[in-house]
Amino acid sequence: MLPYRAIYEVLPSLLKLYKEVVRLPKNSTLEEITNNPKQYPFFADYIGALNGTYLPISVPGGYTRQALWRGRKGGLSQNVLVVVNFQMNFLYILAGWEGSAYDSRVLNLARVKGFEALPSRYYVADAGYSNTPITLTPYRGVRYHLYKQLQVNIRPQNAKELYNLWHAALRNVVERTIGVFKHCFRYFEASRRSLPLSI
Repeated sequence: MLPYRAIYEVLPSLLKLYKEVVRLPKNSTLEEITNNPKQYPFFADYIGALNGTYLPISVPGGYTRQALWRGRKGGLSQNVLVVVNFQMNFLYILAGWEGSAYDSRVLNLARVKGFEALPSRYYVADAGYSNTPITLTPYRGVRYHLYKQLQVNIRPQNAKELYNLWHAALRNVVERTIGVFKHCFRYFEASRRSLPLSI
């Protein structure tokens, strides 16, 4: 039996059990944020972080068909939207977009398909996205990865740089979650070699 067929056979039962098994997050500020003066009250309505990641694939056919799937690093890949919470749990995944697709385009499709945040809540996202009712991005044109500067004792110079520093620290959870996933499933780590995963 093919793996995807097993998923479709189990899925109806999971959907029947979902009300007993799935626990949606409460509409209150996360304890981790409340107890952190660098995050509270600035990120009190944060419920997670989102980002796109590239997973390697192989595409049958000629160059014309492969061109869409060629990512910015040159290899064939698909752009996958990943949304996680503060505990590094996956909340939402949307796969199947070409490696050449912009992150914001993938997020817009996810929203068309029903992906939303709880009312008055949002996800932190990097500058590849724009501010929307469900995403909060860093200030543009302001240094972002200030933790590198902190390692050599360069402190934020103004409120926007300080905000971007705290934003980067908070958004780091999605980077760590993707890193752990790719480490556990090394199949997805090698983006430059040809893999037998077909579309």
